[in-house]
Amino acid sequence: MQQPWHKLGHIPYPAGVISFKNNVVTELLAQRAQYISDEGTGINNINENIKIHSIGHAILEGSKPGASAISCWLTHKTIPLNSSGHGKIVSEALLNAKILAYYLSNHKVYFANIEYDVYKKNDKSSRPFTFKNITYHPDTSIVCYIAKPMIWKNNKLSNVDFTLKQLNELNVKIYESLSIKDNQKRIHTQDFFVSITRLEKEQYEYNSIKDLLEDLNIKEEEYNEEGLFVLRSTVMNPWYEEAKAENFDILYEFIKSLHKHTKKALSDI
Repeated sequence: MQQPWHKLGHIPYPAGVISFKNNVVTELLAQRAQYISDEGTGINNINENIKIHSIGHAILEGSKPGASAISCWLTHKTIPLNSSGHGKIVSEALLNAKILAYYLSNHKVYFANIEYDVYKKNDKSSRPFTFKNITYHPDTSIVCYIAKPMIWKNNKLSNVDFTLKQLNELNVKIYESLSIKDNQKRIHTQDFFVSITRLEKEQYEYNSIKDLLEDLNIKEEEYNEEGLFVLRSTVMNPWYEEAKAENFDILYEFIKSLHKHTKKALSDI
């Protein structure tokens, strides 16, 4: 998976770049326009050394603002690209993503404690739930997971049957609750946000994620028709350990917030 540098690099989104080993791709992407470049049209011989005199015709935007380039320069000048600069930020983000994945996978173990932390009571009459990580050890700072309903059995959270449509509906409601989608919310009034992606047969055949789908008891016919909605959280705050030293566990606070929004979403289904 490619890790976007606007996340790990803490630079504006347009500053991202994609690199190709063979520069013939420049010719394949080229969009000729006389007001951008007066270079001739046509594709050069791929065996020739292609000289690029301007990039306007070879990028999707046509022309790029200088702000993105200067932001990269300033960021890297302020926080150098070494192990004590950006390297430390990147390593902290990757480590914190693994901690968040650990919290999510152990949510069902600590459900009662989290319930009490959020509501100051242990109410086992309500509908319980937990979270399933797509990968237990994320390779990037992005953690992907799915909220799923559970039941109380022998005083423990246990799996319960549900349809894929119900599962998707639950996760979409959580996403809507933890995102800014209307004029009734303001970004400064919300502590945490999540994004969402969707696994579909056109990109991920059933057999390619069979272990995940079988663990969720999702049949191939269901998946091919519905697809699977997945919640995403990006861990970017490099001050996690410092905050934890002051008795403020940011990632645990996110788990509590996610717990609260999931409980509300489940009650609405």
